[in-house]
Amino acid sequence: MTVELINRFAADADILSQDIAGLTDADLDARPVAEHWTIRELIWHVVDSDIILGDRMRRIIAEDKPSLIGFDESLFAQRLFYGQRDLGPAVKLFEVNRLVMTDILRRLQPSDFERVGIHNPDFPDDFPHIGMQFALDP
Repeated sequence: MTVELINRFAADADILSQDIAGLTDADLDARPVAEHWTIRELIWHVVDSDIILGDRMRRIIAEDKPSLIGFDESLFAQRLFYGQRDLGPAVKLFEVNRLVMTDILRRLQPSDFERVGIHNPDFPDDFPHIGMQFALDP
């Protein structure tokens, strides 16, 4: 783990607010391709994924080889109303999550970045283990 990776992780804290600045609700809800997500849905997906990533990193740091479960992004989008929710709280939540996680990462010892978690066997991923390095630089 390098300071550069942590700094890059922190620098992205406001990326979502920058990405949607000036977009209208019509822009956020446009679905140019019928089966693809809208910008609003994608932003909520990124936020939920970042929260899950933060949880995984915290568990890897705090626990010995914790089990890491996957999530069904399509069910999250449908059942958590991605297409209907205001993005104001989403970009704030993303930013705060990144800043809090950055504070934790900057306090770790180099050996902490060698820790791993174990993916649930039902999770469709080629990586049987996820380490801190993978979490920050996939």
